[in-house]
Amino acid sequence: MEETPDGVLLKHAPLFEPSEPKDVFGLLSFSSEPKSLDDMEAAVWPRSGGGMTQLRRGSRERL
Repeated sequence: MEETPDGVLLKHAPLFEPSEPKDVFGLLSFSSEPKSLDDMEAAVWPRSGGGMTQLRRGSRERL
């Protein structure tokens, strides 16, 4: 925020300081069993609209 002769000027400020992945990796804890790729795809598939072609396990395959 900056005061100017015309009033108050609001400027964009970043929400977070810039960081590198190595600085933040592992900050979020996870206490459950890891999900498989099939579990993740099953959760996303209903929301994707179906019929989309995506890369899956190194080969192009219609999901």
